[in-house]
Amino acid sequence: FLKMSPIDIETRDSLMKSGNNFRRLSWSPSLYDLMDRNLIAHVGLVHHRILDTGLSNLLVDPKIRTDIGYANMIDLFSKAKKIIKNMSKGKIPQPKMLLNIYIGYLDELSHLYGPNSQEYQAGFHYFEIRFIEFIKSLQKDGLGEKTTLFLFSDHGQVPIDEILAFTKNNI
Repeated sequence: FLKMSPIDIETRDSLMKSGNNFRRLSWSPSLYDLMDRNLIAHVGLVHHRILDTGLSNLLVDPKIRTDIGYANMIDLFSKAKKIIKNMSKGKIPQPKMLLNIYIGYLDELSHLYGPNSQEYQAGFHYFEIRFIEFIKSLQKDGLGEKTTLFLFSDHGQVPIDEILAFTKNNI
């Protein structure tokens, strides 16, 4: 599913490229579909590996959100701050903005090593440090009062057997 291709095809996004529109299968419009684009700008920061892929386009219609790619956590928070600064300076015409940030590496670590692993804890600690620095930099630049942050996760994980993880990773 994540590749948006049949199991026996290595090419990524082949189902989307063949003209299938999986967004039509949705039972109802998403929150993003219902937002008034004249009142709320919608920007997404997405890792460059999944930018403009079937998976990212399945989640949000590219016609209603501007997606920007990032390379790593430093680049991510730098771009997020620039976007928020542009909003506060009136460079974004809508009076409000929803900035979605998708960070997938913690999900990857959890699937590979388990949610209670040292690897996951190290990854989360790294994220936590960068996130706190980001919040402090917003406050320092006077953007903290104008910004509301929500932090949420897509799902939890089930602990995995270390031997199974070792075998699955072919290490």
